[in-house]
Amino acid sequence: MISQHPHSLEAQHVWLQLCQGDSAALNQVAEWYYAALLNYGLKLERDRELVKDLLQELFLELWTRRESLPKPEDIKAYLFAILRNKIYRSYRQQSGYSHEAYPESLGSEELGVESLLIHQETQEEYHLRLTKALESLSPRQREIIFLHYYEGLSHDQIAEIMQLNHQSVYNLLSRSLKELRNAWVVGGVLWVANALSFPFPEN
Repeated sequence: MISQHPHSLEAQHVWLQLCQGDSAALNQVAEWYYAALLNYGLKLERDRELVKDLLQELFLELWTRRESLPKPEDIKAYLFAILRNKIYRSYRQQSGYSHEAYPESLGSEELGVESLLIHQETQEEYHLRLTKALESLSPRQREIIFLHYYEGLSHDQIAEIMQLNHQSVYNLLSRSLKELRNAWVVGGVLWVANALSFPFPEN
């Protein structure tokens, strides 16, 4: 389950304390966001120990750079973007991929189906069908669905994390949902629409 996140004003206050050198504030930021960051990181990189190492590096850098840290409007999106960039840099160093590349190995671990379902009483067949539908998407498509539906992030937050403009986020999400719908339609019943509780775009 996603850990409870603070109100924006509370988060901004603690972030300011971190910038002023309060180590307890760093601990609070880690307590609020570590689980969500780890969960997101594992959608991009299957090596859990690597993701945990990168998270440790992330929080260490927050502390060592505390006096020069920016004051982001959305701290969660800011931290997600840092972790995403760290994972990309790590992958490029190991494999030689360019910055623009999105290797198929990234994000290949399936999304937790239960996190996308609104109703807990869904049948096992329903879970299996949704899993297969998700597996038909590209890594970027799975990532944006995870960010929007599992983490509940807005288009603007996703744009910051994925380094896209607002229109590109809308287009990618719409295309992802359309492909998910097409992969899921069986016998004229659009089960996945109910699962995501989202109106699919018209053809």
